[in-house]
Amino acid sequence: MFQAQYLPVNTVVYTPWFARGGDLMRASAELVARSASETVTITPFTKADTDAGDGAAATGTLTLSSVGRQTAEFSNLKNLVRYKIDPGATGSWVMVRILPPSWFEKVV
Repeated sequence: MFQAQYLPVNTVVYTPWFARGGDLMRASAELVARSASETVTITPFTKADTDAGDGAAATGTLTLSSVGRQTAEFSNLKNLVRYKIDPGATGSWVMVRILPPSWFEKVV
């Protein structure tokens, strides 16, 4: 999805849009390495495929405050989804990767 890449701090990165695959999304990301004590925040953005613009932030975030993997669950997503990656403001760089999301349906 988003292979391990070095990102400079104070530089927000957006991934490309991808299609929603179910009612709920379980997203996993990994802070592989960092130059100092950065906290990386990953926020899903969502929009309908007919909407123009940047979309709206989904409810919730995925926060990476130490080296390792974190997982979070998101709902109420529209047809298109992408991630906003905010690598923080301390230190000089982070290395982050985002795994492909797991999609599943609501139990009614």
